[in-house]
Amino acid sequence: AMLQDTLNTYVSQITSIKGMAASVYIPGQGIWTGVSGNSYSGHPITSDMRFGIASNSKLFVAVMMLKLAENNIISLDDSLKDWITITNTNINPNITIRQLLNHTSGISDPFFVSPWFDTINNNSTRVFTPNEVLGWVGVPLFPAGSSWGYSNTNYVIAGMIAKSATGINLSKLIRDSILTPLNLNSTFI
Repeated sequence: AMLQDTLNTYVSQITSIKGMAASVYIPGQGIWTGVSGNSYSGHPITSDMRFGIASNSKLFVAVMMLKLAENNIISLDDSLKDWITITNTNINPNITIRQLLNHTSGISDPFFVSPWFDTINNNSTRVFTPNEVLGWVGVPLFPAGSSWGYSNTNYVIAGMIAKSATGINLSKLIRDSILTPLNLNSTFI
C-alpha cells in the first residue's frame, strides 16, 4: 500500500505525464507492481501496457558507445570532428565523446525550447533527422568540460558517431549487441 501511495503521489504531482507503471523487487518478498494514471480518457494504465522509455534510452546509447570503445572502434577521448562533420557553429567540433556521454559538452538542448518543442509536439509522428536537430542547437551553455548540463543533443550526436564509426544505425547496434543477447524482447529503440 505504501508503494502504491507513493506512485499515486508522484503521478498527481507531475503534471506533464499521464501516468506511471513501476515494479520493485524486494528480496525475500517478491516483486511489487503498481500503476497509476490514465493512458487516455476513460482508459486507466495497466501493468501490461508498453511505455516509451524516453531518456532511459541514454543508458543503452552509453552502453553501446562503451562497447565500441572496448572494441577499439572509437575512443572516448575522440573529438566530434574525428567522426562527423559539424556545420552548426554553436557546436564545438573539439568536444569529446566522453563529454557527450557525461553531459559536460556545454551543448544546449533545444528539445524543450520554443519553437522546437512546439514543432515536435505538433508533428508527433514525424521522424526528425539528426542533422535537423543539430540545426536547432543554440549557443553553448558553457565551454566544453567546464561544467555540467543535461542535453538530449549529446546523445543524438553520440548516435551519429556510432553510425559513422560502424556504418550501422544505432538502433540496430543496440538491438544486436545489447537487447537480443539479453533477451530484452519487449524493449525497443
